[in-house]
Amino acid sequence: MSESFWTQLLDVFDRIDLLYLIPFLAFVALHFLAEPLRWKIYLGGWRRTPYGLLLNIFNLTGFLSYTLPLKMGIPVRIFLLNKHLGLQLTSIAGVLALDGLIYYGGWAVAALGGFYLLVDLNIFSKGQLSVMRLIPVVLVLAVLAFLARKRLIAMLFRLPGIARLADRLSQALAIIDQIDWPRLLFAAAIVATDIASNVLRHWALLAMFGYHLPWNSLFVITTVSVFAGMASLMPAGLGGYDAVLIFLLVKSSVPLEIAILVAVCNRIGTILISAVLGISAGLQLDLNPFKRDWDNAAAK
Repeated sequence: MSESFWTQLLDVFDRIDLLYLIPFLAFVALHFLAEPLRWKIYLGGWRRTPYGLLLNIFNLTGFLSYTLPLKMGIPVRIFLLNKHLGLQLTSIAGVLALDGLIYYGGWAVAALGGFYLLVDLNIFSKGQLSVMRLIPVVLVLAVLAFLARKRLIAMLFRLPGIARLADRLSQALAIIDQIDWPRLLFAAAIVATDIASNVLRHWALLAMFGYHLPWNSLFVITTVSVFAGMASLMPAGLGGYDAVLIFLLVKSSVPLEIAILVAVCNRIGTILISAVLGISAGLQLDLNPFKRDWDNAAAK
């Protein structure tokens, strides 16, 4: 990079408003509250499943997924859910599948809206993107698929190599059948709140560096870049999210050095909050490597 780039980068640090770090870190922390709250709803509401225990399990395993390769936090999460809540593998698989459908489906619909709004940002010419029309179609298809889930599963069972798994898949489907529409809508509302907190997270970072974009631009930048990270299948969307975020920020008249700082600060803030919550969760779950016999306690 040129010398002028680094000079401009140093000038940016002189104009940072650190007060915006407070809402930024708060919105990051809010993201880590959402997934265990959805699981509490799936598993029977407020009384049956202690939210604090779910929060500790998800914060610890989320931290492991951020710091270890191959999403190693997932098998640890399954182990801890079985150990502390007595959930069987089929139950966990059923809830994982349902939550994945709601979470990734919500982000997919938001990203479709974001792609449509890209027209207003003049990144693509009008007429090339009419995907807004696809949103109601996607929603209708999702509802029809949920209503016809038993028939779809029956068709799946007839596929070669799947029949031997029919019993376990039936058990997972039974778990999904127990979750009624009000709880599904509540979970979808939590996903919508999570998406909104991600938009506000990017607003706070840009405001910290003195840039205030229109809300429709922030919505586009957030939903498209986060969904690109999800589609990349990399841990925490590494690479895909960052590249798309920087590209869209630059296209929205944000200087390159600011766009890079936003991406880097978002990564650092996420890892920092994840580490604080994850380590605290591990201590509360009695997984302290500095405590005598901690490995025996973990295995019990």
